Amino acid sequence: MRYDLIIRGGTVISASDTCIADLAISKGRVKAVGSIDAPSSTEVDARGKVVFPGAVTAMDCVAIKSSTGKLRKRIPAECPAVWGGITTILWNSLPESCSIDYSLLLRSDRRRLPTSDLLPAQQSTRRLEAGAITSVFFLWDAVQKGLMSENRFVDVIATTPAKSFGLYPRKGNLSPGADADIVILDPNKPHIIRPKVPLRATGQKIIKGSLIAVYSRGKAIISNGEWIDAPQHGYFIKRASGLLQ
Repeated sequence: MRYDLIIRGGTVISASDTCIADLAISKGRVKAVGSIDAPSSTEVDARGKVVFPGAVTAMDCVAIKSSTGKLRKRIPAECPAVWGGITTILWNSLPESCSIDYSLLLRSDRRRLPTSDLLPAQQSTRRLEAGAITSVFFLWDAVQKGLMSENRFVDVIATTPAKSFGLYPRKGNLSPGADADIVILDPNKPHIIRPKVPLRATGQKIIKGSLIAVYSRGKAIISNGEWIDAPQHGYFIKRASGLLQ
């Protein structure tokens, strides 16, 4: 069998275990995990890198005026959240376009979630830049300092949110059959966080863990640290029953 993409030799982290393995992807889904002896259209060498499922988060839409002056809600094609390893977002209204998958945030969700996790539209640009981009890196920094296990890290950013919003097992894990929403991180390469807006911790912060690649359903959105234009790639994902419903 020939796969679309094989990510080889990475340290694959899930909410329950960690192993060095290959990931085979075809038609946007994970097809196999393990030692894979098969050809592929594209191969990525992930030796020495960590590989984990893309983060899932909830956020309000950004309010932007169109060229005609009409207020509309949309997400920039180059969604800033992708730079934070986020591959699925739940919005309070459907976007016009997005580079990553999205679903609808329900009123019942908003009643159950901490208010700090949801900002109004006029503040959401700040949330995108200051929160979404940095949260995964700050949590990985906690892993590097021994304050959190790598498996707990994946559980917090991906698996539990996916279960809570009724998106698991399609999202939040890298088992065969799941969407190939994948983050590749170099755990030894320094990453400098320079907040564009005030954070609780002021000034820049240097951590170990630099973003190498982000895949959304097997398509590279970030590759070798560079953005790849994919403004219409994101799909609406229908939710099943979740922990918040």
